[in-house]
Amino acid sequence: MVCGKCQLNTSNAKEVAKCSLCSVEFHATCCRIRTVAKLLKMSAKALTTWRCDECDVDGASSTNSDDPIIMDLLKNIKQEMLDSRKSNSASFASLEKTMTSVRDSLEEVKLKLSTVEKDNLTLKEDCGLLKKENQRLAENVSQLKTEIDELQQRSRLNNIEIKGVPVTKGK
Repeated sequence: MVCGKCQLNTSNAKEVAKCSLCSVEFHATCCRIRTVAKLLKMSAKALTTWRCDECDVDGASSTNSDDPIIMDLLKNIKQEMLDSRKSNSASFASLEKTMTSVRDSLEEVKLKLSTVEKDNLTLKEDCGLLKKENQRLAENVSQLKTEIDELQQRSRLNNIEIKGVPVTKGK
């Protein structure tokens, strides 16, 4: 016969489960039984009343002993996921609060930087004006020194120098 799920030949009768309603055969690995070992552990009564997924109205075999274990595992996994979700939500809330704080701080820094840039521009303009003023004053000082030198030279032209007269005390 052929497996109702994979459509491969079902040659070994010990590895096949037969639906009690539709009489279709399935490999143990192709149905809810999952392994040959589990199939071999099933009682004769359980094998004669076993139903495939399509025929089983409840969606699960009442004889499958792993269903409570699987359900417990699924409940545990679900609980872990819920716990993880709560933890992640708390972490995200904290992260969002931190990001808001960082954003506010960044806005403050931007405002201060803008003020510093304006002050820097004003200082550059003032510095340029002071350099021009300094240059003008340096030229003025140089001109005044030249005038002083010329005046001193002119005043020396009228000086008389007497040579050969002995210097005596009291006269």
